[in-house]
Amino acid sequence: MQKVKPYTKLAQIYNRLMNHVDYERWGDYIKSLFKYADINIKYILDLSCGTGNLLDLMIDDKLLCFGCDLSQPMLVQSQHSETCFKFPLFVNDARVIAIHDQSFDVVLFLYDSINYLLKKSDLLKLINEIYRILHFGGLLIFDTVSDEHCKVHFNHSHENEFWGNEGYFRYNSYNEKTRIQTTQFEIKLGDDIYLEIHKQRIYSVKDLIYILSRNKFQISGIFHNFTHKKMKSDAHRIHFVCKKSLI
Repeated sequence: MQKVKPYTKLAQIYNRLMNHVDYERWGDYIKSLFKYADINIKYILDLSCGTGNLLDLMIDDKLLCFGCDLSQPMLVQSQHSETCFKFPLFVNDARVIAIHDQSFDVVLFLYDSINYLLKKSDLLKLINEIYRILHFGGLLIFDTVSDEHCKVHFNHSHENEFWGNEGYFRYNSYNEKTRIQTTQFEIKLGDDIYLEIHKQRIYSVKDLIYILSRNKFQISGIFHNFTHKKMKSDAHRIHFVCKKSLI
């Protein structure tokens, strides 16, 4: 078994792994959050677009969309669909974004992407960079799962799925003290098996609010489980809508 970096080999089966996700519903929900901007929205950057499934749903005649991801193999998978012909894609580390100041009206950072930044210093770098590339009045929209979600769904759970000679075994664990979620994938591609270990830090809402406030982001809302209702203590997925201050 060969150990590789996260999303190196998983990329090849990612879309099948995630076929349970209702991307259309998620895309509609994200667009419903655009109403919190004080500006007309035209330029959108999905900073962790993966294979482009969600960004694909952002496309309409009024929006110009761009996508990037740290994982080149994930972006390569988008080339197997029409996604790569709809908007520009590029490889980028979200902590150092290769974009000019004040270039976008909305920046998205979704599907637990923020949890892959294990250090608060890296999280602060991310927020600094997003603030820099947003227009004044622009939106940062990101999500996170909660501590409760990890305790229920990722504490010593496992699953597997195969499609012919490809598939995976997945093992999950969650350390409540360190708030680190670990997912181990054993990925079978033909005769080869690869090991990917994914680690995520589940930040508290309090920590996220503090880091956002360091950069003059105004928090327009912290929302509960794909609704426009204020987050409750039993939330499993939380969406933040943050506005770059006009001052």
